[in-house]
Amino acid sequence: MEWLLLLMILTVFAALLSGFPVAFTLAGVSLLFAGLGTLLGQFDYALLGATPNRLFGIMQNQTLVAVPLFVLMGVLLEKARVADDLLENMSALFGRRPGGLGLSMMLVGAILAASTGIVGATVVTLGLIALPVMLRRGYDPRLASGSVAAAGTLGQIIPPSIILVLLGDQLSNAYTQSQLDQGIFSPETIAVGDLFSGALIPGLILVAAYAGYILFVAWRQPERVPGLTKAELAERPPITRLLLALAPPILLIVLVLGSIMMGFMLDFIEITFVVVPIVAPVLLTMGIDPVWLGVLLAVNLQTSFLTPPFGFSLFYLRGAAPASIETRQIYRGVLPFIAIQISIIGLLVLFPDLATWLPESLALRDHP
Repeated sequence: MEWLLLLMILTVFAALLSGFPVAFTLAGVSLLFAGLGTLLGQFDYALLGATPNRLFGIMQNQTLVAVPLFVLMGVLLEKARVADDLLENMSALFGRRPGGLGLSMMLVGAILAASTGIVGATVVTLGLIALPVMLRRGYDPRLASGSVAAAGTLGQIIPPSIILVLLGDQLSNAYTQSQLDQGIFSPETIAVGDLFSGALIPGLILVAAYAGYILFVAWRQPERVPGLTKAELAERPPITRLLLALAPPILLIVLVLGSIMMGFMLDFIEITFVVVPIVAPVLLTMGIDPVWLGVLLAVNLQTSFLTPPFGFSLFYLRGAAPASIETRQIYRGVLPFIAIQISIIGLLVLFPDLATWLPESLALRDHP
């Protein structure tokens, strides 16, 4: 059985790296090895009877209903060329300086992250809006796809974020249980607002780090992130045009966000509701700050969205990216941003105040 599992994982890797569609790869390889395991007497085919219930459960997932709505929003922005105008006008402010469009895309990604909190929707939206514009401008496909995938994951850490809400609920339960185990029968609680304020500074640092990487590439290899040409610079729009281009997408995002507000019941995320209840009580009993632990977990989970070969952000972008972008270019493009993510995790470990200073300051202000 162990050899079958190893062979199945290697087959999935090979199929994904060959560029075969992700949905067909995961489903096809699973069914293939289920049949092989049944023939060898290592798998009970009756387990496949749970597949319809699983599919029906996914269809009833109210959180996932928001994803196609945000994808529709991205398509509307792309077809109406509103997003193109926004990115073009923002990048025009940088003139002929290389990397201007990349920085503009990162800012748009941060705005979407602060509005949606759903990684899949943000990645697909940016893939439809920003990636074609960057490719038309002559950006390196690897850098363009990697930066779009990375910007899309900002919804994991920049509040309001679904994962922070789920982590807040689980950590609150674990923190209460930890205090009860220590004989504290009037336990303190953790508010989701504390995690929101705690994640704000690390989120902004992450945006700045991403932007810093783009600036570094623009300095060392400007041909990978070209700026405006002389002809485009001659048509540089006034600031009022930028404001007019910025207004419609912001209004649309606010309207869509307002239409879903967070009445929707949030679905469970497996790692949050399996891993956290097991490890959090032990860690909190050791005296670890719950807000710091929650922010650290959130940043770590954000990194998982970029990690090949199963990072969901990569799958979303693969579906939204044009056929000219190869899967391996996306995977190689996100590697620098994964390194940035890991560096931010290291900063949080070395300097816990990055996560705890703001919520503690707000608590002192409210309770002098």
